Amino acid sequence: MMHIDDEVLALLRHLDHPTPEVRAATIIAVARERPLHWVRWAATIVLALAVAGGAYALPGSPLRSWIQKLTHKAPPAPQGHNAAVPGIAVTPGLDFVVHFTRPQPTAQIDVVLTEGAEVEVHAVTGTAGFRAGTDTLIVDNWDSRATFDVRIPRAAPRVQVVVGDRRIWPRE
Repeated sequence: MMHIDDEVLALLRHLDHPTPEVRAATIIAVARERPLHWVRWAATIVLALAVAGGAYALPGSPLRSWIQKLTHKAPPAPQGHNAAVPGIAVTPGLDFVVHFTRPQPTAQIDVVLTEGAEVEVHAVTGTAGFRAGTDTLIVDNWDSRATFDVRIPRAAPRVQVVVGDRRIWPRE
């Protein structure tokens, strides 16, 4: 047992040595010899973000719409009769309102008079949900680039097309 203790003490004495002296000049010299890779990575990331920000800021940039599609989810389709279909046809009452729920900056609504008997609304492009009541047809238009065809019978007594709170088409 004594023999093992002597060996351990000898090994510990061998490991035990004074702390080496380190000078600032030595640290600076070593740092100059090895380039800082993380600085290059950080500079590359900052440059890439600056270029992407510039591209995003350009008017009409496709990057802006791509990022918006990635980050914004369309609201869920409304529940109820004829939800999330491309179009709907409803027989109008005496005072009928086609109500688009959300004013959109780039959406288009084309109103056409027809010889038919029903008010028809079709999403030509984009997506929408439709809910029909007795004197109301609600169009949940969440796609800002949608184009809608609204067909109104000439024989209908009174039909209005409203977007948000604004009446855009009176027919009396």
